[in-house]
This record gives sequence, C-alpha cells and structure tokens, in this order.
Amino acid sequence: MELFCLNNIESIQSGYLKKEYSVVEVAHEMLKECKKYQEFDVWSCLDEEILLKRAKICQDKIEKNEIRALLGIPIGVKDIINTYDYTTEMGSPLWKGFEAGNDARVVAQLKGEGAFVAGKTVTAEFAVDALTATRNPFDKSKTPGTSSSGSAAAVALGLVPVALATQTAGSIIRPSSFCGVIGFKPSFGIVPRVGVLKTTDSLDTVGFMTTNVENIRKVFDNLIVKGIDYPFSYHAFHNKNRQKKGKRPWKLAFIKTYTWDNAKDYVKRDIEQWIRKINNEDGVEVVEEDINSMIHDAHEVHRTIYEKSLSYYFQNESLCKDEMSEGMLHMIGRGREIEASDYFHALERQDQLLADMDRFMEKYDAIISMSTASEAVQRGCRELDDPSLIWNLLHLPTVNIPAFKNQESQMPFGIQITARKYNDYLLLHLIEEFAQRHYIMQNIRDITYKPFDI
Repeated sequence: MELFCLNNIESIQSGYLKKEYSVVEVAHEMLKECKKYQEFDVWSCLDEEILLKRAKICQDKIEKNEIRALLGIPIGVKDIINTYDYTTEMGSPLWKGFEAGNDARVVAQLKGEGAFVAGKTVTAEFAVDALTATRNPFDKSKTPGTSSSGSAAAVALGLVPVALATQTAGSIIRPSSFCGVIGFKPSFGIVPRVGVLKTTDSLDTVGFMTTNVENIRKVFDNLIVKGIDYPFSYHAFHNKNRQKKGKRPWKLAFIKTYTWDNAKDYVKRDIEQWIRKINNEDGVEVVEEDINSMIHDAHEVHRTIYEKSLSYYFQNESLCKDEMSEGMLHMIGRGREIEASDYFHALERQDQLLADMDRFMEKYDAIISMSTASEAVQRGCRELDDPSLIWNLLHLPTVNIPAFKNQESQMPFGIQITARKYNDYLLLHLIEEFAQRHYIMQNIRDITYKPFDI
C-alpha cells in the first residue's frame, strides 16, 4: 500500500470509501513510518494504543456511513495546543507530564469533522525560539526552523498530511520554508485560540502545515469561526468588494521589505526570476512596491510587544532559571525593562500599521515576498530576518509555497503569498489557480518540480 503517496485528503478518504484500505491500516502504516524516521525527533508524545483506538473509532464511523469533512485524517498537533488524549508539555521541562484534560477548540473542531490526533509535535520552549531536537528532513545537520519544528518535519517526512502549528513571529512560514512544505497562517483572530498557550495577545495565530494545495481550503473551512456572531470576519468574507471581480488579471505587489538586503543571492535571483515569469503570463500583473517608509519600525514594534508580553505571561516560569533556556530568560529580562507606556505605544503603533496596510491592500489582491532570506541554516547558527514577522504583526493571511531549491545544496526554500486581512478565501483562490496553471507546486511530493524550470 503506497499510503504515503496519498497526501491529498480527498484521495485518502476516497480510498477508505472504496475499501482499498482502512483507517486502522493507515494508522499502522503511519506507525511504521514514524519508527523509520525516529531519528528526526518529530514527536513529543505519540502513543500507539491511543492512535489505534482513535483510528478504530473513525473506521467504525465510515462503516456506518457517518461521513464528515475530515473523517479518518490523521493530524499532528503542536505541543502548545491542548489535547485530551495526550500531554501538553509546551517544549519545557517545567510542564513535563502536564495533562490539560481537554481538547483545544481547534482540535475539537477537527475531531468533530472526523480527524484524529496522531500525536503531539515538538515545539520550541513555550513556542519561542529555543532550538529543539528535531532535525531537518533534507539535512539533519540543519535546523527545521522554530517554533513549529515538529509539525513542519512531520509533514515533510510524510507522517501526516496535516499538522497544526502557531505563529507569533514567523513560526509557521519559516519552518515550512526550511522543510519544504506548505504553511498557512490565517488572518489574526479567525481561528479560535481557546486551549492554546498564550504568549502575546495581539500576535498569536493558529494555522497549519500540509502536503497539498487542495488540502488548505478543506482544513481552513473547518478551523475558522463562522457566522454573524463574529462580525468582522463574517462581513469581510461576504463583502463582494473584497473578492476578485470577473476575469480581470490578478494584481500582485512584489514587496522586498527592508529584510531583502540580507537575503542570500540565490533567494533573490530565483524569486525575481519567478516574478518576471508570472508577470509575462496572461491574467497576472505584478507591480514592485516599496513600503519601507510605512513599515520601517515593524521589527521594533513587534519586539516591544512580544518581549513585554513574555515577561508577563512567563514571570512564574522565569523563577526556575535552571529549567529555562538562556535565550528565553534574556527575552523576559528585556521585557521587564520595557516601560508600560512604551508597550501601549507599540500597541497603538500596531493599530496604525494595520490601518495603513489595509488601505494599501485595497489596490492589490496579494503580496509576493520571500518566505525566508535563506535555506535552512546549520543548527545553532542565527537565522536571518525575513518578512513573515512583518505580515504577522499586520494580521495578514499568508502562505508559504515550497517553490525553490538551492541548486548547490538541494535544500528547499519558499515563496510567500500574502493577502489583505480577512481576504483568506481570495488568497486560497489565487493559490489554487496558480497551482492549476503550474506557477506553484500543487503537491510537495513532486520533489523534481521547479516553477517554469527555474
């Protein structure tokens, strides 16, 4: 059974319904693959008995024809997200063995649609940036990226077709780029965070990694809050002025941001070549824009909000210095030195940036930018700044597409496509059309793929 070529959710479910294999057989195959790739340290918690029990429940539902949108799909869950069946240790020895006793709302929603939790994926300490034991699937000497390292590696290795992740700075986009998977970070606020570790109120966002463009919409539909009780997203989703009209060309802004200067030459070359290629295609118009004067202080604003929040939410944990990483303690220490007035000023500045960016995005369907300034770096080396932090600060929905490989090292790196806040479905429409037109990769298993033969 070539199970792990079946990374498309609909294809997996089609196999179930045709009785080509059962959910229990899928679970057994997954366990074999997990043992095969054990050295990559993807899982913080995985229990064979629990996994097979949940798979059997799903199989029983299939046999009773109780079909749901994600029935029988195994998912990885980042280990800062509560799960009833598994511990939630948050990448810290301080929370070793902690049992939340409940599912986070996002987990409950996915389970309600028939998915089952395969296991908990490794995260950086409190989802910040301490290096984990997880290895990059393309080169074990290199980082998989933090903090959603286990989720990215699990998807890249084919252990699960979907893994939940979170982003406060670049923790979905960066690991996705480094591990060559699709990473989707929705608009801030439209995926519920109940039962998820809080680090920063105005930045934390729940998203996911996956293997196939067609999976994104299916998972997203079953993660987000819906209905008039959520007026901001509801009215935006139903606002026809935010939708692409007719057959006009896609209008895209190519934005380098101030992080471009530090990017590696191969990143700049491949992205610029890709931009030139799609700009010559029918139905696409790309305009290079410089918004550095607008966003010049984005990293500083983010740092102020982030570190002040960490110093508040982890003040008790920081008393246990022997159980905390040096980097985390330094960030908490810097956060304590930030005056409350500076923190509130940074929040006001974030609101101003949100408004400025929303006005800018009225002209465009999406932004094209680099996902990361390089391929994955050697473990222990400093990662270069990339624009995903900026788009996260601005609450924009964004996706990493694993579009490129460094021809010298054969390591992947991605391109980032970002839309206006709450234009998540427009972004999905764009990505799906680009995949159909072969501008971007449809399936991450197509390891020979290069857009336009770049």
